[in-house]
Amino acid sequence: MSVVYHAFGACYPYVGVGVSNALVALGNCAKGGTVREIFATKPREMDGAGGVPADYQAMGGEAEIVLEIGAWDDTVGDLVIARSQASGAIGALIGNGGYSFVLNLPSAIDRPWTFPTAKLEDWYRTPGVASDNFVCKFKAWRLLGPTQTTSAATALYTRT
Repeated sequence: MSVVYHAFGACYPYVGVGVSNALVALGNCAKGGTVREIFATKPREMDGAGGVPADYQAMGGEAEIVLEIGAWDDTVGDLVIARSQASGAIGALIGNGGYSFVLNLPSAIDRPWTFPTAKLEDWYRTPGVASDNFVCKFKAWRLLGPTQTTSAATALYTRT
């Protein structure tokens, strides 16, 4: 199950890939973007239910953020791509390995969205007349630290 939100108006994505993970501008998203929150559940079977789920357990979830960026900063974009691919370190954990980043979506109209743990899932260009548009799909999740046993206290996003 999922819910899709739309960030209305222009959106100016910032990503935490700068020096000491400082937020830096990725570009300009004139059309806004979409945020799809995906709720994860897991069926729990019990003998008395005859093999069908007797209940569903909430397992947190993740978010998918899609932005069409008209003006893109190549240097920042390269950092985002390198981080999301763990800089080529095969087997590295993205979140606990320090490769994830903060994704911040301020808007002149809507309350800002801030995702503390995100990565670039996919991106592609749509060639234009004057410049290319970049369509970026980010994934955000509740990061569990090495000593945590539940993600209940970890925020998927904030809107303040």
